[in-house]
Amino acid sequence: KVKHHFIAYVLNSEGDLVELDGTKFGPVVIGKVDGDLLRGSIREVKGKLERGEISESLSMMTFNLADE
Repeated sequence: KVKHHFIAYVLNSEGDLVELDGTKFGPVVIGKVDGDLLRGSIREVKGKLERGEISESLSMMTFNLADE
């Protein structure tokens, strides 16, 4: 049983939110997020919290490209 690990959310070339979790056998396509990675990721994390799939003891970090 894993106690601590990282999960990353990325967008694929089709605009789908994809979960990258080292405890799973491969990438998991979550679905369309209308191009907004941050909102899609938050929606997925909130859903996992509500379903009891993850603990409220978590940290989140985002990496974004700067607008120029």
